[in-house]
Amino acid sequence: MLHTLKPVAKLIAGELHVKEGQRVPLGEREQRVVDAGRLIWGDRGWMRRMANEAGLSHCFVTYVAHGHRRLSPVAEKKIVAVLDREIKRLAAATRELIDIRASLSGKQ
Repeated sequence: MLHTLKPVAKLIAGELHVKEGQRVPLGEREQRVVDAGRLIWGDRGWMRRMANEAGLSHCFVTYVAHGHRRLSPVAEKKIVAVLDREIKRLAAATRELIDIRASLSGKQ
C-alpha cells in the first residue's frame, strides 16, 4: 500500500522530494512489518508494542512505518523473533480455545 498521491517513479528516481511530515512509499519488507504489527496488536499502539517486544526504539519503528527509514538486517531479525514468539502464543491460545469450544458444545 502506498502512502502518497505523488507519482512513485519520480520519487524513487529522486525527481520529487518528500516534504517533512509526508508519508513516502514503503518498501515491501517495511510494509510487511506494518501489516504484522497491525494484525497482532491492532491499529492503535502497535508501533510502541512492537518496539518494546523487539528491543527497538519507538522512534525507529515509527520512522520505518512512515517510510522515513529502511528496516536494517539487525532490526529485521529482532522483529522476526517477536513474530515467532507471537505465532507460538497465538497457536497455543487457538488450541486452548478449540478445547474450550469442544467442551462447551459437548464434543470432546
